[in-house]
Amino acid sequence: MDSFRFEGHDVGYLRAGSGEPIVFLHNGGTTHRIWTPQIEHFAATHDVIAPDMLGYGASDKPRVDYTLDLYTRMLAALIEHLDLRAVTLVGNCVGAATALRYAAGEPGPGRVKQVIAINILTPDTVARGALGPFVGLARRSALAAKSLGRLPVPAAISSRVFQRTHFVDPARVDRSILADLRGRYRDRAQNRVLMSLAANMRSFTAADPVADVKVPVLTVWAASNRILPLSAGRRLGPASQPSIIVPGGHLAMLEQPEAVIAAIESTFADAQGSEK
Repeated sequence: MDSFRFEGHDVGYLRAGSGEPIVFLHNGGTTHRIWTPQIEHFAATHDVIAPDMLGYGASDKPRVDYTLDLYTRMLAALIEHLDLRAVTLVGNCVGAATALRYAAGEPGPGRVKQVIAINILTPDTVARGALGPFVGLARRSALAAKSLGRLPVPAAISSRVFQRTHFVDPARVDRSILADLRGRYRDRAQNRVLMSLAANMRSFTAADPVADVKVPVLTVWAASNRILPLSAGRRLGPASQPSIIVPGGHLAMLEQPEAVIAAIESTFADAQGSEK
């Protein structure tokens, strides 16, 4: 992986292929590897960039407040570092919120072509899911957030909880990727980052995250998402209503890769049709 400096910290990213750029942004607690099927598919026709967001994977895990503003600045720094133009932003959960906030912030003419926002994280969507009680506790008490972040998590428990919350059928996922992602939840540094993210969930507040975005946005939701339920996605504002519903859980891009690829490809087909 390559890396760049962001506010004094190293952020790693994978880059493959050539053509129009696509940036893939993962959710909290995972890495760029959730996008492995999509990276392999789109690298044949596009310049694909998939960072490990600050606090995860190959990137540094500094003791800072993990907020939506932090990740928006990180995305802006990545795009500036690589001088990307007409970029398609594809994000899941935290990544979706980051892509939308960046696109809504007037990044400059021609910077963003479109956004594919999958399972959008907001305080309301996460509160209605399986991890809602933990996020609520971390939001109410800084001490609780720090304590939870320090707790060692037994391998059997972390593996079981990760699989039950992120997938409908983990057997559909590549074993090496599944094992890598499960192992991340035994990393105390990552757990500290996750608790900081939960404690700062108010930074993600937006009743209608898509409303201020001036470029085309496709909203995608997983039908059986236990972390950010589809029912919660349907409670968002009019602009943010799910446009495409795909099978699978929170990590549908691994569990149902063909459906997620088809959703992303539909935006390129629509763009080509509108140019004729």
